[in-house]
Amino acid sequence: MRISSIKLKNYRQFKEAHIEFPDGVIGLVGLNGTGKSSLVEAVAWTLFGNIASRTDKEGIKRTGASPAEPCEASLEIEIGPDSYRIVRALKGSSQTGAASVFANGKKIADSVKGCEKEIAHILDMDFKSFYTSFYAKQKELNALSDLNPNQRKDIIIRMLRIDAVDRAIDRIRAESRDTKKIIEIRRASIKDTTELESLKLQKEKEIEKASAESGSLFNKISAAQKRENEFKDIFSKERKKYEDYNAQKIELSKCQSRSSELKKKSEEIKALVARIDSLETELKEIAPQAQSYEEWDLKDKQKEELRKSEKDELFKEKAELKEKVGKLEGERGSLEKIFKEVRSKKNVISSSGKESKCPTCGQLLQNFEDIIKHYDEELEKITAEGKAVAVKKKEIEAKLAEIDLLIEQLERSPRKKSSKRPKYDFEEHEKIKTEKEKAKKAKDRQIELKAKIERKKELEDSLDKTGEELSSIKAKIIKAEKDLELTDYKKEDYEKINKEYDEARADLDRLKQKKNAFDIEKASLQKELEAIVREIKEAQDLKKIIDKELKDSEFLSRLEDIMIEYRTHLISRIRPQLIETASYLYRELTDGKYTGLDIDEDYNMRIFDGGYPYPLTRFSGGEADLANLCIRLAISQLISARAGTEGGFIILDEIFGSQDIVRKNSIMTALNQLNKQFRQIIVITHVDDIKDTFEHVIEVTEDELGISSAKLL
Repeated sequence: MRISSIKLKNYRQFKEAHIEFPDGVIGLVGLNGTGKSSLVEAVAWTLFGNIASRTDKEGIKRTGASPAEPCEASLEIEIGPDSYRIVRALKGSSQTGAASVFANGKKIADSVKGCEKEIAHILDMDFKSFYTSFYAKQKELNALSDLNPNQRKDIIIRMLRIDAVDRAIDRIRAESRDTKKIIEIRRASIKDTTELESLKLQKEKEIEKASAESGSLFNKISAAQKRENEFKDIFSKERKKYEDYNAQKIELSKCQSRSSELKKKSEEIKALVARIDSLETELKEIAPQAQSYEEWDLKDKQKEELRKSEKDELFKEKAELKEKVGKLEGERGSLEKIFKEVRSKKNVISSSGKESKCPTCGQLLQNFEDIIKHYDEELEKITAEGKAVAVKKKEIEAKLAEIDLLIEQLERSPRKKSSKRPKYDFEEHEKIKTEKEKAKKAKDRQIELKAKIERKKELEDSLDKTGEELSSIKAKIIKAEKDLELTDYKKEDYEKINKEYDEARADLDRLKQKKNAFDIEKASLQKELEAIVREIKEAQDLKKIIDKELKDSEFLSRLEDIMIEYRTHLISRIRPQLIETASYLYRELTDGKYTGLDIDEDYNMRIFDGGYPYPLTRFSGGEADLANLCIRLAISQLISARAGTEGGFIILDEIFGSQDIVRKNSIMTALNQLNKQFRQIIVITHVDDIKDTFEHVIEVTEDELGISSAKLL
C-alpha cells in the first residue's frame, strides 16, 4: 500500500490542505501542537471513520467552522496495480457521516456502511491491525529494550495480534464455566423418574378403581331410571285426574264469584236509577241560579273595567302632581341659593361700613343705607316667595295622599276612606263576585246532573243484561256441581302416587350424584396422571439437554487445549520469523557489521557480533535503538504479510526521543537504506536539526489564528 495524497477541509486545525506524498523517506516536521499527528490521524480517519479518532466526532471538525461548512477528507492510495480514492465527511449541524469509495475512477461505495465493507475487503485488516502494521511510536521502540522479558513478550504478542487468540481462549473458558454451572443447576432441578414412575402406577390404579365404581353405579342408575319412568306414567294419569278436578273446581269458583259480582252490580244499578229520580228534583231547584251566571259575569267584567279606568286616571294624575312637586323643590332650591348670595353680599358690606367698596364694580359706595335697605327688601321678597312655594308644595302633597287613598279604595276595602268617593265601589264589586261564584257552582252542578240523568236509560239497559247473564251463570254453576260429583279423582290415591314418584326421583338423583362424584374424582386423577407423565417427559428431556451440555463442555475443554496448543505453535513459528526478518534488516542497516538479532524463548534480546549473541547492554545506545527499530519494522512486515497486504509504507512517530545528533544521523542513515522494504517511510518529528537529512520534507505550521497548513518543500 502506498499513500498518494490527502486533501483536508475543516479537519481538526486544518482549514484547507492538499498534501502529496512522494516515495522515499519523508520528514513530517513542525513544532509541537501544529497538527503533525492530526495529519497522520486523518489518513486513518478517512479509511476507518470515527473509531480511528482520538476524540468523539464533535471534536473532529475545525473550531470556528460554520455549521453549514462540512468537515471532509479525501485520501488517494495505491495497492498493487489499482488506485483508490476514499472520501469521508461530516455534514450539517448534526454532523451526519457520509463516505464513498472510488476504485480506478469508478464509484464502488456511496455510504458509511458500504465504505466500511469495501475498505475491509481492500485492506483485508481492521483498524487495530492497520495501526500496528503501519504506525510506530517512540514509546513502543523504547519498550522493546527497557521492559523485562515477560513484559517485552506481552507487548510483542499484542503487536502481533496474538492476544486475539488469548481473548478467544478466555471466551472459551468463560463459556465452559457457564456451561458447567448450568449443568449443575439443571441436575439440582431434575426430578427422580423412578419416584415419578411409582406415583404414575399408583394414580393408574386409583383411576381403574374409580372407573369400576362408576360402571357399577351406571347399572343401578339404569334400574332406578326404569322404576322412575313406571311411576312417571302412573303419576301422569293421576295428575291428569287432579288437573281436571282442579279445573272444574276453578270454573265453579269463577262462576260463583261472577254470580256475586252480577248481584252486586244489579243492586248498584237499581240504587243509581232510584237516585236519578231525586236528582231531577234538584236540577229544577238550581236552574234559576245557574241561568243567572251570565248576568253576574257581565257585571263583574263591567266593574273590573271601571276599576281599571279609574286606577289609570289616578296614576296619571299622581305622576303629574309628582312632576309639579319636583319643579317646586327645584324652585325652592334656587330661591335658597339666591337668598344666601344676597345675604352674603349684605354681610360683607355691613362688616366693612360706609367706606366699603361695591362687591360688583369695586368702587366706593355712595349711598350705604339705601343699599342695605335694598338688600333687606330683596331678602324679604325671596323669603315670601319661598313660603308661597312651600304652601303650593304642601297643597300638592295633600292631593297626592288623597290619590293614594283613592287607589287603595280601588284595590281593597281601605282602613281610612277618602272624602272624595270614586265611581268604583270595591265592596259592591266583591258582592257581585260572590254571587257570580255561586251561580258558577250551580251551573257546574246543573251540567253534572244533566249528564247523570242522561245515563238513566243506559243503566236500565245494563240492568236487563246483568239479569240475563246472572241466569246463565246460575245454569253453569249447577252443571259444574254435577261434573264434580261424577269425577273419579281421589285425593288419597293422588297423594300416595305423588309420594312414590318423588321417592323414585330422589333415589335416581342420589345415584346420579354418587356416579358424578366418582367421575369427577376420575377426571381429577386423570389430570394428576397427565401432570406426572409431563414431569417424567420433562425430566427425560432435561436429561437429554444435560447429556448434550456435557458433550458441549467436553468439546469446550478439548477446544481450550487445542487453542492453547495453537497459541504455543503460533508463537514458536512467529518468533523465528521475527528473528529472521529483524536480523536481515539489522545486517542491511549496519552494512554487515553485525550478523543479526536474536530473541530467546524468554524474549531476551541479543545482537550477534562475530557470530556470537550478546545482550543489548554490551552495545551503544544507537546500536540498541537500531535493534529496537528493526524488531518493530519486522513486526509491521509480519502483520502485513499475515493480512496479505503489501507493506508499502510505515509511519514512525517521534522515534528520536532525546538522542544526540550522532545517533539521530545513524538512524536516518539506516532509514534511507530501507527503500527496498518500504516505498514510503514517514517520520513525524519536531526536531529541526535533522530536517536536511530527509529525502523529502512536509512542513506543518500554524498561523496566529491557530489554523494549520502543510506543504511539501
